[in-house]
Amino acid sequence: MSLVKLVITDIDNTIVPKHKSLSQRALKCIHQLKDKGIYFGLASGRSVEEIRRIIKRWHLQNVDCIVYLNGCGLYDALSDKKYEYYKMKKEWIKETLEFMKQFDANPIMYYKDHLLTKRLDSIVQMSAQSDEGFYRDEAAKIMYRVKPETMPVIEKYLMENPSNHYIGYKTQNTLIEFSDQRVSKAGALSSFCHKHNIEMKDVVAFGDTTNDNSMLQVSGLGVCMLNGSEDTKCISDRITNKTCDEDGWADFVELNILK
Repeated sequence: MSLVKLVITDIDNTIVPKHKSLSQRALKCIHQLKDKGIYFGLASGRSVEEIRRIIKRWHLQNVDCIVYLNGCGLYDALSDKKYEYYKMKKEWIKETLEFMKQFDANPIMYYKDHLLTKRLDSIVQMSAQSDEGFYRDEAAKIMYRVKPETMPVIEKYLMENPSNHYIGYKTQNTLIEFSDQRVSKAGALSSFCHKHNIEMKDVVAFGDTTNDNSMLQVSGLGVCMLNGSEDTKCISDRITNKTCDEDGWADFVELNILK
């Protein structure tokens, strides 16, 4: 690309392996992007509060935008404003709880400053609640932890039984999420770019799986990690030479944006 104005990246399994810290190499790349006058953003299914804690832990400065909850929200650091978009209605949440029972799925939901779940296990560290707690209010999304071998079955079920109101999509091979069908990382990203006169052709976006697809497709250059899912590789313009574990994000940025 001859002109890059914004680089935005998914977090888990894209810029860092899940639950790992940012490498010094990647941190240096971010500083170099900023030195070149290129905006930097993060896009994730995590809450904005959780992303801010990650940024602080990484000792990262000047993140210009945060797309959170897969596009249900946008924090615009340039104007210091937060925007929230479409939420799942209570009856939609209840509906997903009913049909996901057949897949032995463990529901998880952000609720105020904590998480709800049905089962406390080694992956989900939070307080167990009754079903009613999940549809007490509207919510940005509801997530389900599932067995990896069950994911293709669930994806097939959702294709054959689509909702007119919400969509389900894989964010990890053991995690599927549901949100209002109007929500996407692309929508929140486009909103940020519109506010700051950034053309989408001047955006480079990085991701690794299904919930990143819309963001990669709407950007001038959509890059999937080598470790990414097949559906994301298929819609991407480029695929990194190295995996996330090999610092593939930093490697691509060094070779193609900072050179």
